[in-house]
Amino acid sequence: MEQLRFKVEGMYCYDCVRALRNFISSIKGIESVEVEDNTVVVIFDSAKISPEEVRRLVSDSIGRLGYKLSD
Repeated sequence: MEQLRFKVEGMYCYDCVRALRNFISSIKGIESVEVEDNTVVVIFDSAKISPEEVRRLVSDSIGRLGYKLSD
């Protein structure tokens, strides 16, 4: 299992956090998604999904919810 962390600007809305978790965790290869203190932590199986694909999915999903990743 591998882990990626993403900083998100201003994600405080519980419904947005829940939507993000539900969508990303439903993807094959994603083991868990946690959101705490403006950080999204994704644990995934790199044999099933690449780190690049995880980054793209998280970035796209966060953007659709109206937030953006921090540097």
